[in-house]
Amino acid sequence: MLVNKRFFINKFKDSKNYNLLSLVFSLILVVVLVRLPEPATASNYYWRVELLISIFLLALTTFYFWKNKFSDIHFGLKTKFLKFITYFIFLFLVWSALSVFWSDSWRLSILHTLTWSIYLILFFATLLFVEKSKSIKPLVTIFTFTTIIIAINCVFDYLTIEGLNASIKYPRIRYSKFAEMIVTIAPFIWIFSIYWKNGRNRKLFLSIGALAWFTVMLTTSKGAFIAGVCSFFICFFLTYLFSNKIYKRRILTTAFLWLLLTFSFQVSFSYLFNKVPSTVQYATEAKYNNKETASFRVFTWKISAEMLSGNPIVGVGANNFGIHLNEFRKKYAVKNSTDKDHNLSEDYLILRAHNEYLQIFSELGLIGGIIFLLITASFAVWIFTAFAKNRYKISPVLIGSLGSVIAFLISSMFSSFSFRLMQNGIVFTMILAILTHEILKLEKKETKDGTGASENKIPINKPILVTASFILIITVFFSFMIAVSNYYVYLAENSPFADEAFDKYDKSIFLNPENSSAYYSRGMRYFSEKKYYESSQNLQKAAKLGQGTVISYSYLAEAYEKSGQIKKAENTLRESVQIFPHSIFARIRLAVLLKKIGKNDEFEKHMQIAKTLDVGHAKGWYYLITLGSQKAFLKGKKDGDFNLPSSLLPREANLQFLDKRELPDTAQK
Repeated sequence: MLVNKRFFINKFKDSKNYNLLSLVFSLILVVVLVRLPEPATASNYYWRVELLISIFLLALTTFYFWKNKFSDIHFGLKTKFLKFITYFIFLFLVWSALSVFWSDSWRLSILHTLTWSIYLILFFATLLFVEKSKSIKPLVTIFTFTTIIIAINCVFDYLTIEGLNASIKYPRIRYSKFAEMIVTIAPFIWIFSIYWKNGRNRKLFLSIGALAWFTVMLTTSKGAFIAGVCSFFICFFLTYLFSNKIYKRRILTTAFLWLLLTFSFQVSFSYLFNKVPSTVQYATEAKYNNKETASFRVFTWKISAEMLSGNPIVGVGANNFGIHLNEFRKKYAVKNSTDKDHNLSEDYLILRAHNEYLQIFSELGLIGGIIFLLITASFAVWIFTAFAKNRYKISPVLIGSLGSVIAFLISSMFSSFSFRLMQNGIVFTMILAILTHEILKLEKKETKDGTGASENKIPINKPILVTASFILIITVFFSFMIAVSNYYVYLAENSPFADEAFDKYDKSIFLNPENSSAYYSRGMRYFSEKKYYESSQNLQKAAKLGQGTVISYSYLAEAYEKSGQIKKAENTLRESVQIFPHSIFARIRLAVLLKKIGKNDEFEKHMQIAKTLDVGHAKGWYYLITLGSQKAFLKGKKDGDFNLPSSLLPREANLQFLDKRELPDTAQK
């Protein structure tokens, strides 16, 4: 038995097996690239990476159980800092879990807690692996595979799409969620290449690092680009200043190559990809500014601050930002009615704060936010202390991992993804484990010199592994329920038969009673079937769960009106105007209803406000809503003093008021 076990363990340690596991892990990180059947309406629930990484870690945990026969395993830590950090993270998890008692969606709070629990599990699993194997090559292999897969897909999309508008928007939307992950990898790989004595390996990893930075710039993500530039400058400066003399020439050469790549890419990008703007052009030129620019991000930060001020101690609940957004957007509008940014994002969902730190504070209050800051501050103090005790002589690997951590933390100030997309958090966690390992190496060196403290033993025993396994199993269960629920929504949306569709919707909501996309989609299906009371019930539930835009409120108001609930229709449109005070469409929708129920004074008031915002749009919406699309178009062509239906914003709101012809029923009974 001992021989067989040693044979299996040696087989497992073989580099080919490591490469295979690294490839599987990388495929999990990029699984979002795979197109799967998804509902047409966005959901606040993610499941792909959560499901697959939990299964992967569960399999490794099972292997660990079998290998060690439930025996206690210890690995040495030389500092109390990591113990304190672990306590703070555990406290953060407990506070996140406790937020189920005051959050509107306990499922979202539980998923937030499970996500951070997996980060903690993965952190110690990575640290244990590196401490025992004394190697980070499998982790570097994961980063390499991930970079290559993302880069190939991104370049292929840029080379195969047509049209300037599509060239700007499509790849950026698809790959911006990966920019943060790749910019976390890039500094580490660049600095890691300096570490190699073998010139061939050094060139290989330098090429991988160049590909990673190339991909970051290819996504045109401004936040990731800024984070990367700051991180690289810090890395090159610290490496040159504090590393051994033998590395200094390599550092200067590497820094020059990075500057050359960055500059040449920004200059040549538009010529390589059919006049698509480079990252710098996209960030600085006015013609590329839209709702996703800095103004939009700043506006979400203002709403986040309003949310925190409304719930300063405990917040609104982990992961509940999107559900409460309109509530605090309305409060902010009352206090700041002249803010020009109110006209942003009236027609699409804001699910996250575009600043991880503000979102943590708004969701978990000052208590949760301070705990998070204590985690960050403890790491910072620990790193500085270790540097100082080692007389600031540190390896390029440590500086590279530190630079990657800094890149992620800077990017988190602008990104809506950060820890919210698990693939990003996973890469950050693994880099952080490498950084921790490097700090521990400094402290072990210090101990050998006779100046270090005694070791603290961290047990990896049966209770810990059972707890980790339980967390992973619960995550698999939740993720699977979300996946199946979303799939039923997809099937319902594509079903030509109403009864069959509603059966699928019922199954979806049974599996996830807080699936906002299911309620919204079912409400719109009821609307198309002219079952307006049922439609209003579902659309109202969807709005409560975060599906609140001027378009969804407009359909909800019409469903109320056509089901005889005029007062609720009026209240819905009033709420829409309160949330989106600069929306011309929302103003005119309310004005038309007010005129219909005889409130002419208020009709005139809202019409005048809308005209003040934009007279052409105000009159255009009024004629489209009251006359229909054909008559409004003909009148616009004749009069020419207002916008035609096709030019009105938001564009998708036009669909509600298009003239609908009765088509013959050709379906088989």
